Amino acid sequence: MSRNVHVEAGRLKYAQKITVGPHVLRADEPSVSGGNDAGPNPYEFLLAALGTCASITVQMYAKRKQWPLAGVHVDLTYAKVPSENYC
Repeated sequence: MSRNVHVEAGRLKYAQKITVGPHVLRADEPSVSGGNDAGPNPYEFLLAALGTCASITVQMYAKRKQWPLAGVHVDLTYAKVPSENYC
């Protein structure tokens, strides 16, 4: 089942309202980037998606193999690396 994702600019400078089916999320930029830190930034949402995918995959695989699994914990970080060709 695929659901549409709708993103709409909010009233705050960079705040975005994200709707996925019945779920409503908010994204923003941190204060140091000119936002209001009203939600995770796009990079943090990407990390959350990757971490969620990895965690669910481990759970599904363990279930299929009938392996006991006490839990899954995923920590992710990112760093912006400026490019020499970036204008």
